[in-house]
Amino acid sequence: GREYTSDGVRLQLVSVRVLDVQPWSGPVGGATVVSVRGRGLLLGGLWCRFGESEAAMGWSGGASRLRCAAPPSAVTGWVGVQLSSFHGTLSSGGSFYYHAELVASAATPSVGPERGGTRVTVLGSGFRDAYTLRCRFENASAAVLARYVDESQLECSSPMHSLGEKRLLLSMNAQQYHASDVLFTYQAAASVSSVSPATVVAEGGTPVTVHGAHFSAASESLGLLLCRMGGVVRRAAWVSSSAVVCNTTRSAAGEVRVEVSNNGREYTSDGVRLQLVSVRV
Repeated sequence: GREYTSDGVRLQLVSVRVLDVQPWSGPVGGATVVSVRGRGLLLGGLWCRFGESEAAMGWSGGASRLRCAAPPSAVTGWVGVQLSSFHGTLSSGGSFYYHAELVASAATPSVGPERGGTRVTVLGSGFRDAYTLRCRFENASAAVLARYVDESQLECSSPMHSLGEKRLLLSMNAQQYHASDVLFTYQAAASVSSVSPATVVAEGGTPVTVHGAHFSAASESLGLLLCRMGGVVRRAAWVSSSAVVCNTTRSAAGEVRVEVSNNGREYTSDGVRLQLVSVRV
């Protein structure tokens, strides 16, 4: 109790602190690959523990980062994230949110041009505001950002894609996607080449045949095939993929542009004009 050795062997004391956890959320089914950024992560053999679950071995995620796979959880909500070694808990303070499966029940409109850019409203449940919210259209090269509206509604802009039906997938952490039964159909972009007659009375009620390409019968059945004459939008009657018929309404005399939409959102921009004349006896 008086004399001590003097060999100078040293013990390194490290302070380990969790700085952030990314992504900060994942489904209750688990398997989210989480990157834990910390201070002092120089030890080998670190383990991660989410809430009351059993600790799981982590692996290197680069400088000052440890990667861990989140285990399944029986409940939704926030849990603590702890780091430990064989010698016990080293650090806690990180948080991770377990969410229920995201459910999509409908998409409006359900059709859009292959060039993309359609603002799609996604209805469903389990949505939560997060900067990592994503929509994915089946087999698309990349996901797109989703804008949170409320817990039952998101908005996504469709990416460029090939023609045909594509299944919609959702993710809250930009990593794990939930498939749905909701389909979005990519169509060839419509175009307008001419109208006949090219001159009609301004009093309205004249059927005008709009000629062009890629007008959709499926869009008509959904109530989404529309004509826009100037600032007035009317339902269009499908005749063929190259012709639709729209009735004029009472308007001031002059020229108006005639455009067509297959989904009630995007219109052609070909600038074909219809002349409105006022006939007076």
